[in-house]
Amino acid sequence: MSAIPIGLAPAPLFQTRTELLPEPDRAWAGDRLPVCLPASLRRRGTQVLHQQFWLWGQDIRRTDGNLLLARGFAKERPPVGEQGSRAYTLSLDGDRAVVLWGFGLFYGDAALGGLYLSRFRLVPLLVAGAEPPAGVWLPSHPPPRREPAGAAEWAP
Repeated sequence: MSAIPIGLAPAPLFQTRTELLPEPDRAWAGDRLPVCLPASLRRRGTQVLHQQFWLWGQDIRRTDGNLLLARGFAKERPPVGEQGSRAYTLSLDGDRAVVLWGFGLFYGDAALGGLYLSRFRLVPLLVAGAEPPAGVWLPSHPPPRREPAGAAEWAP
């Protein structure tokens, strides 16, 4: 592989945030997201996201103690007798929160609402409300979610 000459950097994938959006005259097929990113980039993004979840798992198993707890996350286990993933919740301030499970993550912002990302698919899904969902332990029981309905929801 050849090196990039000093002073030259590869061109960014997108010049502006709006380049991620479909053309204005492109119709939205029902509530399906337009293909905003090339398939190869979505695949790579999914791999990176999956790896990040693996790394968080290593942070939990750290011999010096659970790094997520050390960084302020609160751990919640499934109720006795129920199977599932522990939930790690971090309140960033009074208006924002992050929840990590082994199968996905939730980000809530009082001004913008909630977002859910599966560990296995790089597709952002909107969640009604910004409050961290309670009682979610399995990937088959994530918070109620939906795909963004149009450009205004895709990039507020």
